[in-house]
Amino acid sequence: MDMDHCRLQKCSSTLRKASSHDIGQFNEYSFVAMAISAASAYGASKEDLLLEYAHVVTERGLDANDCHNGNSAIVLAAYHGYVELLEYLLDLGCLLDSHGSYGNAVEACVRNGQHAALELVLQRRPEEASAFFRHDLFSIRLRRAILKRDVDSVRILTCTSGIVKPTLSDSDLLYMKRRGNNKRYLYPILKQLYPSLKGVANWNKQIHWSFPTSDRQALNTLWYTERVFPSEIWIHIFSFIGRGWFAKSE
Repeated sequence: MDMDHCRLQKCSSTLRKASSHDIGQFNEYSFVAMAISAASAYGASKEDLLLEYAHVVTERGLDANDCHNGNSAIVLAAYHGYVELLEYLLDLGCLLDSHGSYGNAVEACVRNGQHAALELVLQRRPEEASAFFRHDLFSIRLRRAILKRDVDSVRILTCTSGIVKPTLSDSDLLYMKRRGNNKRYLYPILKQLYPSLKGVANWNKQIHWSFPTSDRQALNTLWYTERVFPSEIWIHIFSFIGRGWFAKSE
């Protein structure tokens, strides 16, 4: 009941005073994840109380990265933008993956537009985050950011150093075209991210990630197998290639 009403100070006090026998019984329950979900429903930030509670949970030997409705504590912290709590969970070595509706911690940040949390996760766990980008399903998250016109999320995902950059797929391009026109969503974002480019409709190495899979594969094939011309000439030739030239139409 205290947890439901977000009386986190009382919950911390109760946990500190709990006997070893009680702690053993507490292993059956969700703690930090439930606390985050409860705090998020109250509007005003309770991150300092959440952080204190997470410390107590850890001190009593309980799992700080438990789950609530399938979403782990680190995913919920990312989704709701509790950056200090997220940093603490990262310090504990909590894994970014989860099996709830919010997906992994990177997806959760993108889903709810939590830019500070997204930057923190990518900076602290570049290799683990990059593993998610190798799955085609993650392009849907990048597509979501583009369709939401969330320039900051797209910038963080595609410009952060040390990570494998997420890329668009053929189905992403087709989906955006069906929604109206990819110029309506993608082009304005690219123009904001790369103001020095004269145009964003044709290929440039800076926006290689924004070309669908088939385009990138065709360009890579030409680049690595054909040496009729020097690299500078190929780059000039590529600059005439439009987005979607080689992509599947259906």
